[in-house]
Amino acid sequence: MLINTLAWIGTLFMVLAVILSSRGFGEIGVRRRNDDAEIEAYMARKKKRIQWAIRSFGVAVVIYIVVFIVYAIG
Repeated sequence: MLINTLAWIGTLFMVLAVILSSRGFGEIGVRRRNDDAEIEAYMARKKKRIQWAIRSFGVAVVIYIVVFIVYAIG
């Protein structure tokens, strides 16, 4: 039960990482940017999104390692 739950949590964090890092996320309904301030704001939001995607991926990897250890022990 613990292994199954941890595996599902890891999978959810992996899906979150993929969604956050996808190009389409945050692009829906956005018009062309001609203003430099708009471009800077968009790039700052994109950088934050990518940072959260990397964190989510790291959490997923750690959870999968814990699943493997729990499986190997038990």
